Amino acid sequence: MTQRLPRIDEDAFLAAAVQQHQAGQLAEAKDLYRAILTQNPKNAEAIFRLGTMALQLEQYEKAADFIEQSIKLHTNPRAPLYINYGAALRNLERYDEAIEAYDRAIRLDDKRADAYFNKGRALQALGRLDDAASAYETAIALDPSDARAWVNLGTVQKDLEQFDEALGSFERATRIDPNLAAPYANTGSIMFDRGLFKIAMVYIRRALELDPDNTEYRYHVNTYLLMFGHLDEGWRDFDVRFIHLSSLRAVHREPKPPYWDGASLEALTGKKVRLWTEQGLGEEILAAGLLNDLRSVEAEFVCECTERMLPIFARSFPWMKFVKWDIPRSYLDEDASYDLQYPALNLLKLRSGKVDDITSSAPFLQAKPELAFEYSDRLRDLSGGKPVVGLGWESKHEKFGTDKSLPLSDLVNSVKSEEVVFVCVQHGDIEAEIDQVRNELGVDIKTFDSTDKMHDLEHAFALIQSLDLVIASSSSTVHMAGALNVPTFVLLPAAYGLLWHWFLDIDYSPWYPSIKTIRQKSNPDRTTPWWPDVLEQLGKSFPDWVSEFRDHRS
Repeated sequence: MTQRLPRIDEDAFLAAAVQQHQAGQLAEAKDLYRAILTQNPKNAEAIFRLGTMALQLEQYEKAADFIEQSIKLHTNPRAPLYINYGAALRNLERYDEAIEAYDRAIRLDDKRADAYFNKGRALQALGRLDDAASAYETAIALDPSDARAWVNLGTVQKDLEQFDEALGSFERATRIDPNLAAPYANTGSIMFDRGLFKIAMVYIRRALELDPDNTEYRYHVNTYLLMFGHLDEGWRDFDVRFIHLSSLRAVHREPKPPYWDGASLEALTGKKVRLWTEQGLGEEILAAGLLNDLRSVEAEFVCECTERMLPIFARSFPWMKFVKWDIPRSYLDEDASYDLQYPALNLLKLRSGKVDDITSSAPFLQAKPELAFEYSDRLRDLSGGKPVVGLGWESKHEKFGTDKSLPLSDLVNSVKSEEVVFVCVQHGDIEAEIDQVRNELGVDIKTFDSTDKMHDLEHAFALIQSLDLVIASSSSTVHMAGALNVPTFVLLPAAYGLLWHWFLDIDYSPWYPSIKTIRQKSNPDRTTPWWPDVLEQLGKSFPDWVSEFRDHRS
């Protein structure tokens, strides 16, 4: 006959387990919870506590499963069960279910500030910003001392472009908890967007002091330093982009082979070196501007690049071997013959000191000769001797695209002239905008179906090389024109949407000698368009360019 184990006191074991749990003794607490469930598999409280522990350990699937079981077993579930259940669901990105759980908690206890706070987080993740703000405001009304709620309310207000209200919320948060980094970082972001760059840097540096491991803060400090032209300081943490930007984490390589430290070109002598490009088309071209610095080095270089850029790079740098990304990832990683590797964009670090000291070898890219001749002939026939000007007005940048773009009609209205011929260098679905300009402004913009640069860069480069001038917002089109040394006006916002490599307060690009920058001079304000005064400046400069071009031709 099997001897039965003595029964345990479930309440006593549970009290001891909770005590261990709260003291951080998770293994001991887990053993006690398991002992209870061995005797009584339907002990709802022990199951709930295991779910809470899983939540702490970021085991969200397990947490959701345990807490859901506990809710079903409880005859009268308490609000905390639903709050924790909602937390597990929110971390699983099951936001609608999380909101439902928080609403259940609120119906049980409408004085729970944490229920409203966490509901706000789920609503915010869904982009329901007005509802999220309302939830945070209720949480604050119930507990005005919760700095986290003030921070989250401020971030929602910031996203709603309620910037003054956001600053007030961040200030409240810092008064409650001066050691909380997030409100300083967010305040710095708003200051930057308002063009108050030095103040912005003070705030973001303070955030980084409080949270030195935060890669977002490191990334912003690095970006600001480079934008301010503090190159030597900015290059030190340039690689933080590979940690902070999810798009770059995927392309960053393991140190096999090891990375070149970038300190001395002489250290590459006799080595086989693997370079690789990254990010978007503009950055790929920007990096290529430094490849000629390597030409004098007695080393073997192989550069991975996008397939669309491979023929252009191979033609422009015949002394270097290029391979496309989708061939070589496994091939190159397994090839032990490489001595060193280096991200191509890091070649920018070869330019140190001041922005004025940066030198460029432009033109450094070459269009396909036969295509360039073809487009030159076509444009000569179209223009009748008039200058041919390429127009680009929209950026496809994942984060800042809309903030770097402007309406085609406004751009054309600022430069319309019977003395020039306009050609489209914008890719994408642009026929409706061009028709609108033709009908409303009476300006015809010539288009070429074969020049969609996202698909066929050979034609795009050939067309751009054949132009007399390019006018465009910050985009890959501008980088292409600069690399070909084609005269270019680039139209830039003063703050938000401005990328670091355009720097601040200069009317030229050190990377591309043919580019002139036309910058927003009005106080930047995210709630109003950035381009009116830029186009006013362009409207004054463009007739002078036309006149100079005509005089030069004559």
